[in-house]
Amino acid sequence: MDLPIVPSFFRRIDVYQRLIDAEHEIATKDIWDSEKAALMWAAGPDHKFVGSYISKENIEDLLKREFNARLAAGDASAQRLIDFIVGFSKEVMEALVMRGFAIEKPIDSSQGAYKIRINPDGFLAGKILIETNSLKSAWRYKLWIGLWWIILGLALIILLIQAWPVLGPIWHFAEVSLHKLVQYLRHH
Repeated sequence: MDLPIVPSFFRRIDVYQRLIDAEHEIATKDIWDSEKAALMWAAGPDHKFVGSYISKENIEDLLKREFNARLAAGDASAQRLIDFIVGFSKEVMEALVMRGFAIEKPIDSSQGAYKIRINPDGFLAGKILIETNSLKSAWRYKLWIGLWWIILGLALIILLIQAWPVLGPIWHFAEVSLHKLVQYLRHH
């Protein structure tokens, strides 16, 4: 039997919620903008080696390309982000790992470089960011979540209607017993 809503739907909604939570963290806004760019790059056509580890230099190059394109398009905040990237690309990589969108490579003392690999949640996050234009037009996900709550509410109503023949007598018994208890306590 096929489910009408597949488990990947729930995974997608979970990742979307994690993206929204990160979007609302004001303290890490610059790092988050860089994380979004890295995730969109990972899910996009420019990421050629899906299973390979990404180094600090890879992150700096891809983020510089991303923000240079924004600068050319007239985004005034892009220059500030380009300057920010040079000093904080390792923090961007660590943040991707901490959010669960990447895994870190065990540090090899001979290489000494910090590297990460984007995991399936990271690729899914990148796809969601691409679909929603970096969370600017997330109407589809908001609609899904709204419909999901409506379905859950209707299921609860149906469950209560179905259970009422059983719960009604129990409720009546509890109500009568409570009334008798109150009368007993008043007289004693």
